[in-house]
Amino acid sequence: MMNKKWKRHSLYWLFYAVYYVVINWWQNVAMSLWLVLLTVPYFAFVFYSVYYLLERYFGRGRYLLGTLLLLLFYTVSGTLVYVVLHGGFDPYGVYERYLLTGSFQWSGFLNSMREIHLLFTIGAVLYYLHVGKVRAVEEKLAEAERRLQVEQERRQYEYSALASQVSPHLLANIFHSWSHKLRAKMPEMARQVAETYQLMTFYIKAQEPDGPMTVLLQDEITAVERFIEIQRETRTQPVYINITKAGNLFGYAIPPTSLLSLVKNAFKHGDLQDQRYPLEICVEVTNNQLSVTVKNQKRSEAALASHGYGLRNLRRRLEIVYGDRAALAIEEKETVFKVTININF
Repeated sequence: MMNKKWKRHSLYWLFYAVYYVVINWWQNVAMSLWLVLLTVPYFAFVFYSVYYLLERYFGRGRYLLGTLLLLLFYTVSGTLVYVVLHGGFDPYGVYERYLLTGSFQWSGFLNSMREIHLLFTIGAVLYYLHVGKVRAVEEKLAEAERRLQVEQERRQYEYSALASQVSPHLLANIFHSWSHKLRAKMPEMARQVAETYQLMTFYIKAQEPDGPMTVLLQDEITAVERFIEIQRETRTQPVYINITKAGNLFGYAIPPTSLLSLVKNAFKHGDLQDQRYPLEICVEVTNNQLSVTVKNQKRSEAALASHGYGLRNLRRRLEIVYGDRAALAIEEKETVFKVTININF
């Protein structure tokens, strides 16, 4: 974008230099390419200096300071021209042959400077207004694109949430029916099926588009403990887990499945069968701040999918509910994976 802009401006000043030569050629035979190379850059200097002051100060509402700096610039610019024309800084005499005719007069010099400054100040103002309008249009288009993208994502998430409820609701009803049928002959199996049913209903409620954005922290922990118990009963090898809870767990809320998602990831990607390195789950509430930490030993299999989408989804949900009051930090080492959530209530 900047490269294209630079090319457009270079072409403009090239065409202006040609125009400057054509317009002035018939008036003075001393007009030369050397004179154009010395004069047109000064015109560009005036143009871009004024434009910068407009953007830097007038565009930010600092009108008084901008006006004072403009007057200062005009003074410095006029002084520079005077020094070049009348101070002996024209070594080849090109300005003298073309511009200086007759004796020096302040009135003529000031009129010339006023005309030059006025001409390129008007050009800078028009360009400043043009850039402002283009920028406003681009911002409106960008905002419209952002809103369209948000709406598309909202529709996609809503559709996915609604579609995903069909199968879980069906399975939840089946598990509920099984738990009743097994209660008399196989009470232990009925209990396990009932626990699975409760966990599935917790997931379903968390995915409802119009459901609550938070649940009681204690309810989230109960769902996590239920999930762990189901995993222990269905696995052939033992898993080692340490759970630490501190503070008022009934006085605060958390987005549903937040802790559950972290624990599920630990079961999926972690090595929980080494008693020396158990899965560590710590939930602590102190001074209106919730701290949740899940730390697990990583599996040695390189083929396992890495933590990714679920954590990005969780971070986004925390941002939606708490804004900058919540933070999710990931610490990954060669053998250890740790996730920490901090929420300021």
